[in-house]
Amino acid sequence: MSALTLARAMLALYPPAWRARYGDEVSALLEDSGAGPRTIASLAWHAAPAWIWPPGHLHDQPARIRASLTTVLAAWTALAGLAMVPAARPSPWPPVPRDTRRSP
Repeated sequence: MSALTLARAMLALYPPAWRARYGDEVSALLEDSGAGPRTIASLAWHAAPAWIWPPGHLHDQPARIRASLTTVLAAWTALAGLAMVPAARPSPWPPVPRDTRRSP
């Protein structure tokens, strides 16, 4: 049995909702990076907490949408705040003197 086959078997230990959401991504990652003994052990070790404490966002689509929108709002707020920082600081350059003479 190859390491990749064993790693895919470890994915079967996870709850169905978890596999539906993350299974394809983890399988692609395993194919790209390879599956060593540490990866297989990690997959097996983390399957139990996935059953004991399932993430709520996998089962509650409205909550997942609210969390996503909140994250986007927080990111835009932070970006707007950072954009205001240069406007609030005084210029590090001295002011340019104005020419008081009028041109003919």
